[in-house]
Amino acid sequence: MCGIIFLSNVTDKELINEVKKNFRHRGPDDDQVLVFEKANGRFDLIYFTRLAIKETSAGGLQPYTFGDIVTATNGEIYNYLELEESYG
Repeated sequence: MCGIIFLSNVTDKELINEVKKNFRHRGPDDDQVLVFEKANGRFDLIYFTRLAIKETSAGGLQPYTFGDIVTATNGEIYNYLELEESYG
């Protein structure tokens, strides 16, 4: 089971290690943390843990970034074979 955590306006950087320690078991195959520094000394962070079942390649690593946009998802597309046939 994957895990996604978003924290906003954090001031204590030690919290990153605490979050990783407490949630790493949710996704033993990979984990990533993105930290976004703010001007006021605070920061936001996204932490993602991955349990790779069907998509085991590096293409499934998250969070995804698209320019200024960051997203993390948890779920499965059950009709992926149909979609693959239609959209290749």
